[in-house]
Amino acid sequence: CKNTLASSDNFLTEFKRFVNKFSTHEPLINADTNVVIQKNCMSSDCNIACNSLKTYYQNVRGLRTKLNTLRCNFILFDSYDIIILTETWLTPDIGNAELGFVGFHIFRFDRNSFTSSSTRGGGVLIAVKSNLNASLILNNCLNVEQVFIALTFLKTKFLIGAVYLPPNSSADVYEQHSHTVEQIVSVYSPCNIIICGDYNMPGIVWSRDNIGLKILGCSTRASTLIGDSFSFLNFFQINSHYNSHGSLLDLVFSNSSELLVYKSSLSLVISDPYHPPLDINYMLERPQGTNKPRKFRDFKNVNYEPINEFLLCTDWVSELYNRSTNDAASFFNSKLSEAIDKFIPFKTFHEHKFPPWVSPELKRLIFQKKRTHLTFKKSGLALDYNVFSELRAKCKYLSKSNYRAYIEKTERALSNSPRSFWKYVRNLKQHPEIPISVHFGDHSSNNPSESANLFSDYFKSVFCSSTPNQSQSHSSSRLPFDLPSDINFSPEDILSILSTLCNKTSTGPDAIPALFLFNCRLTVYIPLFLLFRKSLDECTFPEIWKICSITPVLKSGDASDVTNYRPISIISHIAKVFESVVYHCIKRSLNHILIDEQHGFKSDKSTCTNGVYYFLSYIIENIESGSQIDVIITDFKKAFDTVNHELLIYELERLGFGYPLLGWFKSYIKCRKQFVRMAGVSSCVIDIPSGVPQGGHLSLLPVLSFYKFSVPTP
Repeated sequence: CKNTLASSDNFLTEFKRFVNKFSTHEPLINADTNVVIQKNCMSSDCNIACNSLKTYYQNVRGLRTKLNTLRCNFILFDSYDIIILTETWLTPDIGNAELGFVGFHIFRFDRNSFTSSSTRGGGVLIAVKSNLNASLILNNCLNVEQVFIALTFLKTKFLIGAVYLPPNSSADVYEQHSHTVEQIVSVYSPCNIIICGDYNMPGIVWSRDNIGLKILGCSTRASTLIGDSFSFLNFFQINSHYNSHGSLLDLVFSNSSELLVYKSSLSLVISDPYHPPLDINYMLERPQGTNKPRKFRDFKNVNYEPINEFLLCTDWVSELYNRSTNDAASFFNSKLSEAIDKFIPFKTFHEHKFPPWVSPELKRLIFQKKRTHLTFKKSGLALDYNVFSELRAKCKYLSKSNYRAYIEKTERALSNSPRSFWKYVRNLKQHPEIPISVHFGDHSSNNPSESANLFSDYFKSVFCSSTPNQSQSHSSSRLPFDLPSDINFSPEDILSILSTLCNKTSTGPDAIPALFLFNCRLTVYIPLFLLFRKSLDECTFPEIWKICSITPVLKSGDASDVTNYRPISIISHIAKVFESVVYHCIKRSLNHILIDEQHGFKSDKSTCTNGVYYFLSYIIENIESGSQIDVIITDFKKAFDTVNHELLIYELERLGFGYPLLGWFKSYIKCRKQFVRMAGVSSCVIDIPSGVPQGGHLSLLPVLSFYKFSVPTP
């Protein structure tokens, strides 16, 4: 009898494996545990995951206390193109970078006073891979927690939406949501629409036939509003996976028959029994190998000895002496560029998809898990699934271990390496990448070059004309300050400044990095001395060093609106060395001009010395005594960008600067140019009619002009 039972078990096992091998449309039967496992695709094609727009959806029931789990598990979700989360419970003080969604653009709508009187709960989020063309769709409905994006994927247009409607929401909330969807669809149609979220209508049964959207069961006014509106839009409700309590809260609406919805085998955070995570796939033909590696010059791992020998072969004295200042500077830059092209090799850079705490072992396991997942999808065997499941569990365990070790190391760095600790903090608060689709006024662009020009147009619009001010009185008395008319410096001064570039890795708009100048400092400091001296004597700042590149950085608000960005100027490192030489020569003469209340651009001055502590103490004392306090706070809007060149030169001359230094200042601030660099492309070069370079050592010049009324008059 025992042998008969064993034979029966073997037969049953073989039969189940036979069924698994030849069945492509039925659930997978686990031959060892009799557990029914739903296959992730409805086709035997092993490339189905590579040929679909993959979306992950989950009601996460709050992320604020689950950020560590979120970061650890996210590395297993790099195969998804879109991640949609509802009930995020996020607040504005939690930045996007803190979520750890590396390589994704984030669009979110947090709970606010318009959507609920409760500050806890709610919120929706859509994360889209950075290489996809996605843009936020603005809507005027602020009292519904919803967010919509427009997405172009392989020349196919999509409208993606996420919504959370709290339990017991009034019918008006459902009506406003449906009205918003109708408005957006009317603008962006025709396109493929995917709208998913927690609608909190558990008693409703949604049909999936080809006739249209139907509501069965006990309907309410809210469900009728949604049903009528979405039926008019030819939507279908695709999700048929009920939760563990037999209800359907999370709905997936679409106008496309190509959409497939499954229960996900992964979970970004611990899943709630009322909200099973979902995989939403849209079948598309996706070309392989779209991610191309980047190349860059490897300035770190190179022998600089032949480079220095190459530069020493140039007779710098004769070459620079017989040329004008502009030609001499261009010749010097060209020789450095020639050395870079000849000796600095290229290094291939593959854009990383993993956060810094992921170990090589974890990366190996993740790639191995992907291969076993493809094997399982191809074979459909329970044995292959078990191998995949075991690797997935190992990845989760090692991910948590790696992250915990990384956090402990970062905490220890606060005492022995503060720089590493604050780098970690800055990364948590870093600004998101610029979306592929941006707009400025009535103009929008999905092309990187056009987008760069849109940013350039906006940054250009803040400048003002530097025509002479007719109201200024040139007959005003000159302030008798003993300011220099010329400066004296030595080659050793330049060598000292070049030696400070050892830890800097940035590259200027001329493609000459600080690290290159540091390693060639013993060769170039004499030519630089000759160039700087020639420039001052001829009152000419070289034009090649007047060009700066601009990097847009998001301040706040909609990341697709270029007006929400501020420009960061990237100046040539050679120009910054020159500015540093001039600044160190004149700063002592300026110390007695700047009033004591000026704390910027002055040594031994900072936010700790600017009187804030004493001011707060003064306020507290007066409040305690019942006195009235009136405070006027002023700010200079676009202070550095709107400085009038003619007025600045006039003020510098009035303060006591003389020629040739004053003439050099005039050449330094005038006829400057800039271009915007983003996403590997550059905008057109434009003229800068006003302002001074931000980030330069001579940015204190406008301070002298702004505070001219505070300068003590004899």
